[in-house]
Amino acid sequence: MSAPVVRLLDARRTGLDERGLRAWARAVSSCLGPPRATRSYRFPYALVAASDGPVGVDLERVEPVDRAFAVSIATPDERGALDAGEAGDDIAAWAIALWSAKEALAKALGDAVAYDPRRLPSPLRWPNLRAGAWRAARVAVPAHHTGWLCWRTAGGDPDVPERFVMQDPLSEPAVRRLATNAAAARREAETPECPDSGIPAGAVPAEYAAWIAAVPAKPASRRREARGASAASA
Repeated sequence: MSAPVVRLLDARRTGLDERGLRAWARAVSSCLGPPRATRSYRFPYALVAASDGPVGVDLERVEPVDRAFAVSIATPDERGALDAGEAGDDIAAWAIALWSAKEALAKALGDAVAYDPRRLPSPLRWPNLRAGAWRAARVAVPAHHTGWLCWRTAGGDPDVPERFVMQDPLSEPAVRRLATNAAAARREAETPECPDSGIPAGAVPAEYAAWIAAVPAKPASRRREARGASAASA
């Protein structure tokens, strides 16, 4: 079982709106090839990961959060680490990384919504980012964001790449076709090659806009829900 493949998408380079970014990420999921894929979005960025085994990826924007939020998503051991000063002077960065790693693991386990973050230990604190057959890694993402990847190995212990992210994995002709109409987008999703190249900016044609309008909206952020719960209990 090989290490996962991860791609970072930047909607600013393609002129796509948030729905367009989600549609692009879905096409890239198919383009990457392995049977299991996972995606995460924080507009204007998206992360897509694919593997032949269980895999999860998460991207979060580092925003101000208070100690109450950190406590609301932490296990008892993690709360102890927080009390011991592990977060240092930047509770927000620590708490959101803690959360992001949990989200990536929960996705790899099958359903991010099914796991209570207060009972799911974060891979952020795994020794050497390993736990049995499971592996975790920070993903190289833009400033003021944090990204995490979790996957399960089988049999061997695949090498972990030093850098997981390769940006914008569709060629210029591929993106042009992808933005033309729904049929071209679906054909592109079946194309096995994903070369790296620059992508021209431009408006999204009406035909593509009609297709991406059918992409389901992402449910409300669980992190926002957790923040609301911590505020309500304060």
